[in-house]
Amino acid sequence: MSKAIPLIVICGPTASGKSEAGLILAHKWKTEIISADSRLVYKFLDIGTAKPKKNERNLVPHHLIDLITPDEQYNAGRFQRDAFPIIESLIKKGSVPIMIGGTGLYIKATVYGLFKGCPSNPKIKSFLDNSILENGLSYLYKELKTIDPKAADRLHPNDKQRIVRALEVYYSTGQTISSLQEEVYTPAEQIFPSIIIVLSRTRDELYRRIEARVDKMIDQGLINEVQSLLDIGYKRGDPGMENHY
Repeated sequence: MSKAIPLIVICGPTASGKSEAGLILAHKWKTEIISADSRLVYKFLDIGTAKPKKNERNLVPHHLIDLITPDEQYNAGRFQRDAFPIIESLIKKGSVPIMIGGTGLYIKATVYGLFKGCPSNPKIKSFLDNSILENGLSYLYKELKTIDPKAADRLHPNDKQRIVRALEVYYSTGQTISSLQEEVYTPAEQIFPSIIIVLSRTRDELYRRIEARVDKMIDQGLINEVQSLLDIGYKRGDPGMENHY
């Protein structure tokens, strides 16, 4: 892969201003934005995911948004396969790719590659799925917090897919998924030369911005957006819905 032009990554917590900063930079440099957000890949989830507006996407091309429907699965491996050709294409054109996220695992998969995970174990997965039916997902989340607090801290308590996967890896290998990921994500194995910009704000300011964002979402019609998706036939447990709606 070409390493002549670095990849710019802008990351940080929700409402820290990543999208605004990336838009300004991409417009100034006449380049394009690659979204590294696990929510924005879903169609129809516009208000609740704070998806870039049409005028922003007309001003600067955005990639990896509106790829799949809320009932489909998406993961870091698929993101990596989708992102690499876009980054390479921009580099060949002499542009500086700008990635904005959101989802740390997607960024790590792009910059350093994916860890060699263990194959799925149907028996363990079935056991975990049955445990959810009997005890609820919160039971497995508490178990994950005990076994692998690093993984639990970065996952939403309703993220069934990733909670089950983290426990499946542990019961299959005896190693936590976070420790396996850390083994691979080392600077020596960097795929793209990257400049990573982490935006930060004070806790109070961040909370104010999040509260203002939620109020704005409600005013824009968040409740109607959710209801319309349910009316179409999507369920709250669908991959695109369960972690964000």
